[in-house]
Parts: sequence; C-alpha cells; structure tokens
Amino acid sequence: MVLDTVFDDLVRAETRLYNAVAERVRAQAGIGAGHFELLRYVRDHRGARVADLAAAYALGVGTTSKIVDRQEKEGWIERRPNPANRRSSLLALTPAGESLLTRAEPAWRASLAVPQVRAYAKVALAQLVGLDADGDLPPELEMTPDDLAWVATDLLALTVDEEFPDSGELEVSFREAVPAGREQQLFEGMGRSTHPEGVRVLSYLGEYHPDEQIAQAARAAAQKAASRR
Repeated sequence: MVLDTVFDDLVRAETRLYNAVAERVRAQAGIGAGHFELLRYVRDHRGARVADLAAAYALGVGTTSKIVDRQEKEGWIERRPNPANRRSSLLALTPAGESLLTRAEPAWRASLAVPQVRAYAKVALAQLVGLDADGDLPPELEMTPDDLAWVATDLLALTVDEEFPDSGELEVSFREAVPAGREQQLFEGMGRSTHPEGVRVLSYLGEYHPDEQIAQAARAAAQKAASRR
C-alpha cells in the first residue's frame, strides 16, 4: 500500500474522531471543542498569553487573538495587564468561563470513553505526559483487551485490499499490529468488538494470511462474530 494513501486514511480517521467528540461536547455543553480546549488551557496555565495559546495549539498569533476576542465578547475570558510587558496581556477565565468548563468537562470525558476514541485518547495522554506504553502506566491509561482489539482492527483494516490482496504485506502488517502469542486473544476481542470492520478484517485474515494456523483462527473468530450480529 502506498505510504501517502495510508497517511491520508489516518488523517481522515483522526478528523472523524475529533469531529465526533466535538459534536458530542457541543450538543451536551453548548461549546465547540476548540473553544473548550483553549479555555481549559487558560485555566490550567495561570498567566497565559495569546502567544502561549498559539504555540500550544500550533495556531497563528493573529488567529488566536481573534478567537480570544470572541471568547472575551462571550464573557468567558478576560485580558489583564501584564506587569512584565505592557504590550501584552495575561488571560484569565471569568466566573462564566469557569462555569462553562465545569459543564463541558464531563461531556468531554464521556466522549473520550466511547470505543472509537478511548484507545487513542489513552495513547495520546500517555505520550503527552511522557509515559512509555511499555512501562508502568496509571490504571486509567492501561490499554484493555477491547482497546487493543479496536486499534488492531483499525490498523489491519488499512491493509484490506480485496481487489489486489497481498499476503506478504498482510503478514507484515499483522505482525506489527498483533504481538506474537496474542493472536487468539486478539481475535476473540475483535469478534466481540462493535467495530464496524471487525468481521471484514477477520474474514480477510482468514482468507489471505499465509500462516494457516492464524488464518484458521481468524476464520473461526469471523464466523462467531458474524453470528452475533
């Protein structure tokens, strides 16, 4: 599979995941995900400036300033004099902004708990705080069997090419996604998962994986999964 195609698929998947979270937060709390993230940053970084927000979220300073202007008009944020530099201001939440975050955070956390997002959220949070996925992680960041099954299904779905199947590529991708000795456990998890591509990926593995033992286990898991749906 061409690398740029895989990259495009991953970017689209990330966009869909972010949009799904944003829609849930907006529906439940009445605030967009972008505004939520910026307000939370201001709350968690006392004395933040517009330039700090821009750097944290890879935005232009001018763009960030306009977003802050809007938040200020909404009454969520206020600019205060910066004693260290008269040309810049320090940002702080207003009581209304604090109240909005209090309402929005439960919706944000609940959105990150859905299967489509949960596993990736754990990985991102672990990386954000500098933790090694192979080291000691807090319980809330540990990947469950269901999380691993979801991510493996996502990764393997990228290799499914029913028009031009490539057993060699499939074998390499499978080994990257599935640790040796964990095949059966993962197949069972993929079969239980609500992932829409689960049965299709298992069936593809069952037909095209060059290792007959793995292929047979995948076929059996695909049959069980299909019977549950």
